[in-house]
Amino acid sequence: GRGTIVPERLIGYGRASRSAKKDVVLCIDQSGSMAASVVYASVFGAVLASMRTLSTRLVVFDTAVVDLTDRLDDPVDVLFGTQLGGG
Repeated sequence: GRGTIVPERLIGYGRASRSAKKDVVLCIDQSGSMAASVVYASVFGAVLASMRTLSTRLVVFDTAVVDLTDRLDDPVDVLFGTQLGGG
């Protein structure tokens, strides 16, 4: 017949709690020399924002600081919120 196997001792770490959120803050330099990186970072930020186990915030800066966290669900919207080639 069929039986049930019950481990005598558990070894390892198991799964981490799903409720343990990690905070990620992306700070992106949007100055002229960094224009290509802004594009990649915007897409990367959108990917991170889609992960439920992370709390992601996005801040861009050159001569001023702008919080674009509310636009993270759409990388194109993030790009329009940045000033590519600015200060």
